[in-house]
Amino acid sequence: MKYQEQPTKDGKQTKLGRINMNVFPNLFVATSGSNLALRVPKGPTSTEIWIWSCYDGKSTDDLRNMQRQRSESHFGPSGLFEQEDGENWDQSTSGTRGKVSSRYPLNYSMSIKHGEVLHQEGTAPRVETHMNEHAQLWTYRAWADFMAAKDWDELRANHSIPEGFV
Repeated sequence: MKYQEQPTKDGKQTKLGRINMNVFPNLFVATSGSNLALRVPKGPTSTEIWIWSCYDGKSTDDLRNMQRQRSESHFGPSGLFEQEDGENWDQSTSGTRGKVSSRYPLNYSMSIKHGEVLHQEGTAPRVETHMNEHAQLWTYRAWADFMAAKDWDELRANHSIPEGFV
């Protein structure tokens, strides 16, 4: 995957590619940075999704209208991406209810030990592979850390941080 050199505030160039950012535990920031989605679990088979679109208040009415239309066509109840994601979630969930699938444990090993955690100055640590489940696996690991800790001090002392190959 090729990345473009993009200038930072201090004038340095940094390599950035397409990213999908999640803020623990359940806030998704779209690649464009103009949409936020909060995914709130409501039970094992139900999730409530709140979506916000962000616009530059100084932009023209035409530009804001274009951004709103693009956001509506990509995200939200009528959005192509959200419908496609929702279908994946729905089918993944319903697939676990079958007689055969209930006999076997789920396999969470996609790309395990194939992704190296990279630390580049000026960016957050990341795993640079095209397709992987690292974000989901780290979300579950972080959630387990939060649930196991007695208090904030214990969490700070024992919270796992992605390092090496994951």
